[in-house]
Amino acid sequence: MIQCLMVYELNGSYHQVAEAEVEDWEEILDDVEGEPQLIESIEGWPPYTHVYRIPDGSFYLVASGTQD
Repeated sequence: MIQCLMVYELNGSYHQVAEAEVEDWEEILDDVEGEPQLIESIEGWPPYTHVYRIPDGSFYLVASGTQD
């Protein structure tokens, strides 16, 4: 499982969406039409390393190579 977390962007910073839980990135991608857009690499949100925007406009922090 590649972990991801839904966030929103405000004034150049990312904030966790209220009540957002860790999700499986592959499951998110299976439910979305189109490709996610890599926004940037990030620090300070371990284990998350990248921010992606999916076609519906949602932002997700995605962990690099997290496996269960």
